[in-house]
Amino acid sequence: MARPLLWWLVSYLATSLLVQQSAWAQRAKPEEVTFPSGNLVLHGFTYKPQGNGPFPAILYNHGSEQNPGWKPALGEFFSSQGYVFFVPHRRGHGRSPHDSFVDSLRA
Repeated sequence: MARPLLWWLVSYLATSLLVQQSAWAQRAKPEEVTFPSGNLVLHGFTYKPQGNGPFPAILYNHGSEQNPGWKPALGEFFSSQGYVFFVPHRRGHGRSPHDSFVDSLRA
């Protein structure tokens, strides 16, 4: 009798995990966005939870990574918890253009 119960429990947990992962994937589609910075237009990514909001937001500061990407694992997690998750690409990083000031700091 214990085996059928164990089998049912394992099946239930596996199905629950698949449903949760599917829900995360539905909520976690990054949107590429642009925003002004002086005379440049910078790029970034946002993840938004389902629903109309308003939602609290998290701003991800990527440090000095040259190619910060879109951080899908973090975007999936935070959007599944009801947060907007924003990954900006600063000047000279990722998809954002370089400018002479940032380039001069590297010299």
